[in-house]
Amino acid sequence: MKKFIPVLFLLLPAAPLPARVVSSAAQHSNDFVIVSHNQQAVIAVDASDDALVLKAAALLQQDIAALTGKKLSIVHNNTGAAPAIIIGSLQHSALVQQLVKEKKIQADSLNICTAEQYGIVIGTTHHEPLMRAHVEWRRYGKGLWNYDSNATVLADFWRKGMQRATNEKTVSIGMRVPDDITLPLCDDNWGNICKLPRLTDAPRSGGYAFFQLVLHPIKAYGNLQLVPIKGNKTVTVHATVKNTGSRNGEEVVERYVSHHAAQQDAIRSLKGFRRISLKAGESATVSFKLGAEELSTRDNNGGYLPFKGNTLIAVGGCQPSESSVQNKQTVQAFLNL
Repeated sequence: MKKFIPVLFLLLPAAPLPARVVSSAAQHSNDFVIVSHNQQAVIAVDASDDALVLKAAALLQQDIAALTGKKLSIVHNNTGAAPAIIIGSLQHSALVQQLVKEKKIQADSLNICTAEQYGIVIGTTHHEPLMRAHVEWRRYGKGLWNYDSNATVLADFWRKGMQRATNEKTVSIGMRVPDDITLPLCDDNWGNICKLPRLTDAPRSGGYAFFQLVLHPIKAYGNLQLVPIKGNKTVTVHATVKNTGSRNGEEVVERYVSHHAAQQDAIRSLKGFRRISLKAGESATVSFKLGAEELSTRDNNGGYLPFKGNTLIAVGGCQPSESSVQNKQTVQAFLNL
């Protein structure tokens, strides 16, 4: 499953927004008309856009039809012959990209307007100072992202970010750090130290700090045993977990129950966890009991309901999945209740 959420824009006209959006014959000259007795807008969306965007266009079409009794046309090439509601993502919509290219909209500033409308306080991260997203430097920046050699361009870039950000916000200052603040120098995601102070740098009263990523020891699960007792009303579960890493560490052992035939139930339910300590190379057997309540499903009123049928019991350091089982991060087995 791809981990991608499209940036979604709902654009009315490319010109400045009108005073009102109406759906009646009582119009003013500067109204944007969605539906009237003699006119209706179209919904413009790029046919190659993300499926979620196309779904949003179809749902908007249904909503307008439910309110007005008229079904707007969905077009994939906005000719400008009728007022257009443009829906699209910046990544995949040629319509939106054309508006950005013609400078009729500025994609990043739309986030500010939307946040203000919904009462959301937004801010930028440590590498995006003074309300400028890092992708904006790729689009609009000139020269190096280096204040020592490109101070004038960077100062102008940041100044414009603050001038447009009239919304409520939190602001990261960015590159300029007071001398009495400790500078943490970080590594990358693979544990490589990427930066050290230069020997020619002036001493700082705050000094420097070095951060290195320490990976958790690898845990491997196996030997799952399910022992039903008392007419399957209670199950004792045993599983082994091994620290296959070279360092001592801790592990949180989670246990899950899945009732695949119970449609009203969650796909899987966390039924408890236990923290254990393991030395490098050490193995341990973890045992626990699942009682009648933990093995039950839920009725339509949220009450416990004894379940009969195949139940999947999983133990591991994360939620069970095909990859976690394959990588021995979890172990699972079916039990017929």
